[in-house]
Amino acid sequence: MQPLPPDALREALFDAVDEGDLDRLSSLCEAHEQAICDAFPGWRTLPEPFREGPRLRWYIQGMTSVAQHMAAMRGRPELFAALTTVPEGTQVLLRRLEQALADIDALAAEGRYAEAETMARAALAEAEGSKGGHQAMLVGRLGECLFHTGRVAEARAPFEQTLTLCEESGDDQGALAALFSLFEVHRYLGETAEAAARAERIASVLDRLGDADEARAFRRRAERVRAGEPRCRVVALVDGKPAEIDELGGLQGSVQFIYERNRPDLRASSIATEEGERLGAAGEFVRALEAFRRGAVADRHAPSPVYQAGVTCLFMGRAAEAAELFRKTEELAPGWFRCRAYRLLAERIAAGALEPAVFALVSDFDRPDLDPAEKARRAREALAKADLGLLHVGLGDALAAQRKPLEARAAYRRGLDVAEEPDVRTQLLVKLGNLVDDPAERMRLYQDAVVLDGNLLFAAVARLSLASLPSA
Repeated sequence: MQPLPPDALREALFDAVDEGDLDRLSSLCEAHEQAICDAFPGWRTLPEPFREGPRLRWYIQGMTSVAQHMAAMRGRPELFAALTTVPEGTQVLLRRLEQALADIDALAAEGRYAEAETMARAALAEAEGSKGGHQAMLVGRLGECLFHTGRVAEARAPFEQTLTLCEESGDDQGALAALFSLFEVHRYLGETAEAAARAERIASVLDRLGDADEARAFRRRAERVRAGEPRCRVVALVDGKPAEIDELGGLQGSVQFIYERNRPDLRASSIATEEGERLGAAGEFVRALEAFRRGAVADRHAPSPVYQAGVTCLFMGRAAEAAELFRKTEELAPGWFRCRAYRLLAERIAAGALEPAVFALVSDFDRPDLDPAEKARRAREALAKADLGLLHVGLGDALAAQRKPLEARAAYRRGLDVAEEPDVRTQLLVKLGNLVDDPAERMRLYQDAVVLDGNLLFAAVARLSLASLPSA
């Protein structure tokens, strides 16, 4: 084989690597062994035309594979050793960048996003010109800081840059993470066509990586997004994996139902809401309400801080304000938890039709420190003052927990006689359906709950229960 100039030899070797032609690579390395060893130190300096785009990946893969082949097949380990030796100055920089990433993550975990953003920008300035994984991770962290503090549109550019860097370096997992971040950016901004396109691209990458099940799931997500996601719906978690209610027929495993919105949560809002929940549980309602208001400001689309503020206002005796907050929750996420039932309760208290203490009695049913007998006693005491559907729910649940199915059924039936609010009626229909003996009545009760759809969670339970009935 004729000698080749260094650049032509490099081109032939790297093309063989890129094409997966191992025989060609082996022949070239055997015929030009000394020439490769002589030229390799010069190849370590990346030429200008190869510093970005697809040619960067071609060059890096070529260098690495040639060095590995020479070490394994030709007994020349010095090439790979030189390739993996990092100059002291670069080592110091890498250590600083790794520490910066750890510090940024720690700040973000505490919700200190302004400090995390400042640190990310400073580290990026230090890493300027680097094409390594640290730069991609830092740019991604910057995007996350912007995203989770509500500057969602600004987060798009960093995530796009992260995607480009990961694709150029062949980091498939990093590229997937960046694509998913962009998918969530589009969803949050209401850009359904763009979000669907990102989901399909994620599916294509997953297919290429051999994860066919997850690829199918993302293609279904693309279809749902393109069709227009509801602002709030209930999905199932089957052994921890999400599934739509209509997909549960052939799935086996433990099922849990959760609420799913058409937008992702912003962490700054979630942190404030979690703080408010802790304060509310401790009875510090004024401070809790302030935390919930901060959460609502941090994410104007988030229903949770608004809903929790409504619950807090009910505890504080501010029923009219609570009713308005539950109305706002319904706008943001129709059917979110108990916003429908609690809104009716708040409106009746505000109008003077119910005593404010009724809400405290209703909330007692969620207390784990009260045994079922005490809950039943309190429910009967409250029902003597107000024949309310929610109180019959609580009484029936307490009786069922005491293994008194006949009395529990009677409580649920009485609740259906008086409950007008669809949320409460859906709960009563499903709870009664779970206890009746007649299969035909059970099916009818579940069907009524599905049609009513007043409480999204119990309507989902009814759908699953209908699917499991032998005659369904």
